[in-house]
Amino acid sequence: MELGFSTNEAKVYLALVKLGSGTTSDITKESGVHRVNTYEIIDKLANKGLVSSLKKGAKTIYSVGDPQNLLRFIEQKEEIVNQILPELSGLYNIKKRQEEVFYFTGPEGVITAYYMMLDEKAPVIYGLGGTGLLRKSLKHRHERFNADRLAQGVKCKALYYESVRAEKEKMQEKLFEIRYLPDSFKTPATVDICGNVVLILLAADMPRVIAIRNKEIAEAYKNYFDFMWKFAKK
Repeated sequence: MELGFSTNEAKVYLALVKLGSGTTSDITKESGVHRVNTYEIIDKLANKGLVSSLKKGAKTIYSVGDPQNLLRFIEQKEEIVNQILPELSGLYNIKKRQEEVFYFTGPEGVITAYYMMLDEKAPVIYGLGGTGLLRKSLKHRHERFNADRLAQGVKCKALYYESVRAEKEKMQEKLFEIRYLPDSFKTPATVDICGNVVLILLAADMPRVIAIRNKEIAEAYKNYFDFMWKFAKK
């Protein structure tokens, strides 16, 4: 499997595709990789944005994203990925995960969560509490995502804070409408809503995001956004 994975990484990834989700014990049994090595490999795949985790009581459940994410991570291997994608997608659809909450870490993990929004095929992304810090952390990854957003014609409506007004007004981005909240409302977290997906993001040295795919939760956050939008300043 010439995808930039080691043999054991490939085994663990394929095991998770087949399982849909599972504990380290499940993954070890399915992949045949030693339990000690499984932990390290899962961390590597998570840093590449290919695996997410979810706490259930004392257990940690791991899940893979849609195999389409391989196309974004290994662009130079696109031809090889396309050859195996039908088989991976078939396995993924058979054992499609039931969890609706996913936890990603690092820039690649955040970008994986961002593309969950584009995969919704909704016309607008709503952003609440923007500071611009995540954009700086993601660097070229955000530029690539933004280009894909524009290519799909997806608009952004964002609520930023007054302290970044001067910086944002200089940028004049396409398909991007901004209003501003008082700095007294500022929190470390940012919330993005698109379709049935909600992202709760924290910009830090190691950015983190909780991704929720749930229609009712998305509608609740969207109503909150609409309320704030009415009172925010242009």
